[in-house]
Formats: sequence, C-alpha cells, structure tokens
Amino acid sequence: MTSVERFFWGHMLAAVAVLSIGYALRGLGLCSLGIVFLGLVWLSMQQRKAWGSEGLMLFIFVVGAGIALYLRVQPWLMLLAVVSSLGAWDLYHFLMRLNAADRVEFESGLGREHLRRLGLVELIGMLAGLVALTFHPQVTFWWEALLALLAVIGLSLLIARIRKETE
Repeated sequence: MTSVERFFWGHMLAAVAVLSIGYALRGLGLCSLGIVFLGLVWLSMQQRKAWGSEGLMLFIFVVGAGIALYLRVQPWLMLLAVVSSLGAWDLYHFLMRLNAADRVEFESGLGREHLRRLGLVELIGMLAGLVALTFHPQVTFWWEALLALLAVIGLSLLIARIRKETE
C-alpha cells in the first residue's frame, strides 16, 4: 500500500466517521449505518480498481451532509465531512492517474507534492468554512454576486497557474 493510498483511507475514514457520528447524534442510527455501508462500498471500489463511480460517491456524501444540515446536525461536523469527502475524491482520482501510468512511488516527489497541495487546499477550505459558520454579516444580493464572481475568477486563475506549473 502506498502512502497516497493511506491518505485516501484516512480521508475516507474521516468522512464516514464524521458523517455517521453526526447522524447518530440526531438519533438516526439507520442513516448512520447507511453512511458506513456507503463508505465500505467506496473503499471496496478503490481496492478493486473500479474507477468511474467516484463522482457518484462524492455526490452521495455531499448530499448526505446537506440533509444532515437540514436535520440540524452540527454544521462544523458536516463541513469536516464534506472537506474529507472532497479530499478522498481527489486522492481517488490521483490514484487512478497513477495506476494508469507506470509505478510511481510516493518518494519520487509526485505524491508528496500532490498531498502538500491537497493539504493546503483543505486547510484553506476548512478555515473559510469555519469563518463562514462563525460570522453572519448582512450582505445585499449585489455584493454577494460580486463576491461570487471574484471567487470564480480567482479560482480559475489559481487552477490555470497550477496547471501551468505541473506542465
């Protein structure tokens, strides 16, 4: 097992544990067991190298976190579940790309670099999410639209820069 696979397993374990604990705290044990089952399905798909349905699993986990928010589960738990699910999805795709290429070890630097970038993005996402959960300013629609536009432009520039660096 490579180090990247261990990080994938850790992200999946965190996503499943936090989401299922959130449902269990609301007294929804059956939903909690369903989340554990879905996590086991995703892990078994990764072990069998069954690529292609990881997007569906990410969608299910994010929708599960959204439903949990509707059921008044702690928002910071669902933020952690979504960030962990996104990290697991990203690592799943990274493992798929590594599997398509020749054997690439973590020590080659490619895995370390990807994990460093993923950790940075997850940290920024968690901090931004916690700030959003903590502060509730009253903002008009036009300021929200402007901020959303600036976020889209900033993310597209960031993605373009990262793609340029990796080529």
